[in-house]
Amino acid sequence: EYSPDDQLLPQLDAALKQGDGKKFIVLHLMGSHPQACVRTRDQYDIDAGAKEISCYIKSITMTDKLLGQIHDMAERDGGDWPMMYFSDHGLSYINKDTVGAYLTHGDKTRENYEVPFFIVDKHQKDRVIIPVRRSGLRFLETFSQWMKIRDPEIVQSCDMFSAENCSQVDQVLNFQGQLMNYDELPLVK
Repeated sequence: EYSPDDQLLPQLDAALKQGDGKKFIVLHLMGSHPQACVRTRDQYDIDAGAKEISCYIKSITMTDKLLGQIHDMAERDGGDWPMMYFSDHGLSYINKDTVGAYLTHGDKTRENYEVPFFIVDKHQKDRVIIPVRRSGLRFLETFSQWMKIRDPEIVQSCDMFSAENCSQVDQVLNFQGQLMNYDELPLVK
């Protein structure tokens, strides 16, 4: 069913305008989730040779535009604001380089665990890239550091926003709930 992510913008607008003070707003996007042609209504700008891949590329463009709109809305309402964006999973490339190519959930390759993650802040002047691996299994630690939340139940063993090599970043969770070593997973050729 077609349900574009930009349908969230009126709710975001209302939340930003509601009351004064600090707010924590979460938007759960479908973005480039599999069956991207559903989100793009079978429309695409670049023909990648496979319809689903072409729609996937279009869905990335749509998400980028939406993030720009979210940024502009936060900026419009003034005050300090940060925005964190990340994906919950990577994808598997099936039937690569064929007209029937598509992307789907998977747990067998490194790409299944490589996801976009970035933070934009109103006061950010420079682009900072963390050149070391970070694991989604350490998300709570990362999030609490970003929010400056301290809780004895949240282990703070590494500065997640530094170039420090943190331990336990090589493990990923497969579909059976088993920990696997990321470095032992194959790359998509």
